Amino acid sequence: MTIKIVISDDHEVVRLGLKSLLQEIEQLEVVGEAKDGMETIEMVSEMKPDMVLMDIRMPKMNGIEACKEIKRNYPNTKVIILTSYSTDEEIRKAILVGADAYLMKETGSNNLVNTIFEVYSGRYVLDHEITRKVIEHVRKIESNLDEEILTPQEFQILALVAKGMTNREIAKTINLTEKTIRNYVSIMLNKLGLKNRTEATSYAIRNKLV
Repeated sequence: MTIKIVISDDHEVVRLGLKSLLQEIEQLEVVGEAKDGMETIEMVSEMKPDMVLMDIRMPKMNGIEACKEIKRNYPNTKVIILTSYSTDEEIRKAILVGADAYLMKETGSNNLVNTIFEVYSGRYVLDHEITRKVIEHVRKIESNLDEEILTPQEFQILALVAKGMTNREIAKTINLTEKTIRNYVSIMLNKLGLKNRTEATSYAIRNKLV
């Protein structure tokens, strides 16, 4: 088994370094180098590689757009984003256009080589830092969705529940009847898919509502 690879980066020293590293691995073969997105697509069309190692910020066409074109025209070609940049927007776009892996250039050589083999076998790989950002982004989206689900009154009651207040204490605090508070709590738990006040408290703390 030989994995044919195209290296795409606008910095020659990076391309040379990657090529030198990969050539030491018997199962890997660098079949081409490109310095921008347009050249990468031409190289993929000509060489039909198994995989592309590609930077994001390059002239003429960036790595995100190049990845999109590669995945549209050569869906079997794997794309590993290897970059120094990890903004939320770039991560999101890379995932949406079909990148098979997203690594930072600071990653170790062993991790890069292992990722190549993992991606070739069909797995998706994210750098540890990228994984953290993705999780934070998902949590933020979830929190925003919850804000749309709960009314301001329900959010206020949730915060008071998380502070350990009883229905009677909450009722006195916001001038409502205890029965009304009980109904609010029941509706709120149902909306958030929570079972009891303990879970509601954990949810509020986790989402920094208290």
